[in-house]
Amino acid sequence: MNKSCLGLTAGAVVLALAMVLSGFAAEPTSGIVNLLVAKPEMPDPMFAHSVILILPHAADFPLVVGLIVNEPIAQLPLHKLFPDSAALKRRSDTAFFGGPVDLETPAIIFRSAKAINKASQLAGDVYVSLDPDLAAGIAQDPKRAHDFRLVLGRAQWLTEQLHDEIMQGAWYMVSVEADIVFSAAPADLWDAMVARARWIPTVADIAPPGASPTLVAP
Repeated sequence: MNKSCLGLTAGAVVLALAMVLSGFAAEPTSGIVNLLVAKPEMPDPMFAHSVILILPHAADFPLVVGLIVNEPIAQLPLHKLFPDSAALKRRSDTAFFGGPVDLETPAIIFRSAKAINKASQLAGDVYVSLDPDLAAGIAQDPKRAHDFRLVLGRAQWLTEQLHDEIMQGAWYMVSVEADIVFSAAPADLWDAMVARARWIPTVADIAPPGASPTLVAP
């Protein structure tokens, strides 16, 4: 896990990431996002049972960046994080732990009917931003977004490092509907994603004529 990149300061890395994301054009009709799901045998306790949303990035950017989406911080409701926000006083939303890098820096995943400056479209009406001012602004005024997750910290790897971890059996890679990011039961998300990763349909053309595809464990 990298806490800096190429000698840049933490603030410079966040700025670079935000600029890369804001310039990324996603496919708006896909409705699909990519997740890293920790395998049960994950050797790093920091990422045990983690489900990580992988963010879009330019092909020549040296980092792969993700946000953990299944670890709400029960001790940190948003009305405590932003005590001056009248809109949050009666809400029970909590911040989420997004990863061990730059824990003090907020990011946000949210739904919006239209594009918002400094945010990148992930899928359909789902956007993400690593701009801390935008993240704080949306969190303090929930009317700006239909749903949102305020995330503190992030996970990041050099591309080669993540590739090695996947090849060593630490992670599943799963493509899912973007709605899953806003699951009302984040504590159950890891089990559901592991089950989805472990069971895949057989190739249709090897099934007997008229038979339904079966499920096989990889």
